[in-house]
Amino acid sequence: MKEPLCSSESGLLPYRKKRSHAILLFVKVLLIGINAKFIQTNLAIRLLNAYIQTWLPAPVRNEITVQCCEWNINQSISVIIQGIFTGKPDVVLFSTYIWNKMYVFQIAEDLRKIMPDLVIGFGGPEVSWSCSAVFSESSAVNLIMIGEGEQTAVELLSALYAKEPLLKVPGLCVRGTGLPDSGLVITYTEQRSLLRTLDDIPNPYRNGFGDINPQNRILYYESSRGCPYSCAYCLSSIDHTVRFYSLGRVLEDIGFFLDEKVLLVKFVDRTFNLKPERYLSIWRYIRDHYNGITTFHFEIHASVLTDEAFEVMETMPPGSIQFEIGIQSSNPDTLRLIHRTTDQEILAHNLRRIPSSIHTHVDLIAGLPGEDFSSFKKSFNFAFSFQVDMVQLGFLKILAGTEMEHIAKTGGYAWSSRPPYEVLSSPDLSFDELIILKEIDHLVDTLFNSGLMVHTVRCLARMCGSAFALFEYLSKFVRAWFPDSDLFLPRRPADLFSCIASAIETLDMDHNSSEEPVEWLRYDFLLQGKPGLFPPWFTRRYDKAAHDDALIAHNLLEKGQSRRSAYSRSEFDQFAFTPENPPQPVLFVYPPSGSKEKKAQVLFL
Repeated sequence: MKEPLCSSESGLLPYRKKRSHAILLFVKVLLIGINAKFIQTNLAIRLLNAYIQTWLPAPVRNEITVQCCEWNINQSISVIIQGIFTGKPDVVLFSTYIWNKMYVFQIAEDLRKIMPDLVIGFGGPEVSWSCSAVFSESSAVNLIMIGEGEQTAVELLSALYAKEPLLKVPGLCVRGTGLPDSGLVITYTEQRSLLRTLDDIPNPYRNGFGDINPQNRILYYESSRGCPYSCAYCLSSIDHTVRFYSLGRVLEDIGFFLDEKVLLVKFVDRTFNLKPERYLSIWRYIRDHYNGITTFHFEIHASVLTDEAFEVMETMPPGSIQFEIGIQSSNPDTLRLIHRTTDQEILAHNLRRIPSSIHTHVDLIAGLPGEDFSSFKKSFNFAFSFQVDMVQLGFLKILAGTEMEHIAKTGGYAWSSRPPYEVLSSPDLSFDELIILKEIDHLVDTLFNSGLMVHTVRCLARMCGSAFALFEYLSKFVRAWFPDSDLFLPRRPADLFSCIASAIETLDMDHNSSEEPVEWLRYDFLLQGKPGLFPPWFTRRYDKAAHDDALIAHNLLEKGQSRRSAYSRSEFDQFAFTPENPPQPVLFVYPPSGSKEKKAQVLFL
């Protein structure tokens, strides 16, 4: 049975036709999130809904229904419009971001044609800072919720219910009176004050997950709002006020996620580790209550980690937490221009101290002020010098309302006028150079960040002198190796392994040196799963007796289990990682079919 697209939260009445009541204007509200990927969920609409359920006055709450609806940008616009139309809403409020703005505008335009009386509102960072421009771009929208939306949503629905003027509701920008066909004059209402107590917002997942399965979707969660830093490119730098949910509330919510066995919870706090006593209490709670399933993702500032933090990290169960760390650049002048006063030596020292059991992802941004192609090479190699699991190469986006927008307008930048407003050239980087970086970014994602050839890439980067030199060479080689010359076309893993095996043969290395990367390539190949066939480049060092002995020695031949079954879930080979030492025997044990665990267990014999 196909899952419904919209989920009604408990405690609110199901949809029914309008009644001829003197003060009723509407009975159904849809809060709409359009995600970048299926696996993602929209936190904003859930926070709004949770707050509405709690704080909307009972007379209003008893007369209407509010639903959270989610789609993603990979679905057709017609499917989304049909889903909204079928729900017969009176009010729709869209959560608008850089990745879905054009979809939201198109959907709103088509909805206006088929539902002329529909009240259409936008909210979110993509519209809050440029309301006049949004009204110019979208003739369909009636109102925009500016900034923090919880209190505004409650007062907006109350005003609509009572037929009170929307111009009295703080935190809005409205066309006319905010209702369809009510005029063209754009009016900003009174500025909305920030919520004093974030604990007033209930856990948005406490009353159920709706139509999503928390075992195969990413849940987003906030334990604070705001950021004390002033990064020129970031919208969070506009307001330096940082507010926190109470520690007790956060620990209670974490306990809920653990009890529900949620797969991945991503904290959206801009910098999670601002207060050591607070974030260490959270990590210790996760450690002491870990369920062996749930991973918590944190965006942290590595250079301010304390010695006590590293002590706690060493005690964290593998898979319980993971980090995202913004390096952005290693160029001191660039960091100064964007107001990131990071001590690079402390950052490097702390990155090396993070235990390998904690999945770590570092970010770079291409196109920042003062960073040319040569400088970016150094930043890239700096990021790759750490034994991290992912190196994410992003490209500068010129966001309205940020200091970077002013720098770009006055400093010779060119960027796209459409989302995601990505830089096309800077005073320091040409478009030709950005194309090269785009190709390198794609290969890093394909070969390294995906986990496909991590060990091979690290070995080759060392032998080529730098990671950037390796990927710059591979971008040309891979394009030439495939007959279609399309670097960005999705490829089968087996074809990528064959391509890199050929690339190794062309690299300028002596014979002994070239053997090591081939050994790591064979190792990475077997990590991916039990091979059906071995490709021509793969030279086996197989020993059936040694394979059998390894299975017995590690109790992998269980009572009543056939040898055929044990062999089908394992592989054995020997690897000459270093020419001066004898080959290393390795047993790979693969997870059962359908298991959530995807990685092979590796046993060095």
